[in-house]
Amino acid sequence: MVITIIALLAGLLLPVIIGAIKKAEITKAKNEVMAIATAVEQYQVEYGRYPGQSSSSPDHPYSGNYQNLINTLRGNDLKSGGYTNPRGMVFLSVEDPSNKTTVASALNFVMTDPWGNRYEVIADWNYDNNIDQPANKADGGNVFGRGVAVWSYGPNAKTGSLKQDANDNTHIRSWK
Repeated sequence: MVITIIALLAGLLLPVIIGAIKKAEITKAKNEVMAIATAVEQYQVEYGRYPGQSSSSPDHPYSGNYQNLINTLRGNDLKSGGYTNPRGMVFLSVEDPSNKTTVASALNFVMTDPWGNRYEVIADWNYDNNIDQPANKADGGNVFGRGVAVWSYGPNAKTGSLKQDANDNTHIRSWK
């Protein structure tokens, strides 16, 4: 009888615990997209340009240079590809979960969302206060009045093949 009651209680608590974990992951991702967006904006205010910016070209996705972006915002002065932080200012304070403190491990650190995917970042390099198609057409189109758009594809994204359909309302955005 006692074992049956314990099993029944465990069965009732398991969905609650799983729901709490999912909410915590979503909250963490929301905080991180806002932290990245704020860090990129602070960099722009400090240096008068966005990380890696060499001209006033159209909106710039950091897809290919995500690693350089995060390292620059963490205070590393890469001095390559326009990613410089000569004052070594820390705009984004993120702890490396591996707890390695070598320079090489710091430069290899990849900031990912709670589901193991990197965040997507676009900066408004032409300063028109309009970021074109930040995630995809289903994501609500353009972002107005922001210099940076950061998002995660959310808990339904699969590592390696991101689910980019926003109709499931799981994208986590810095602008909404």
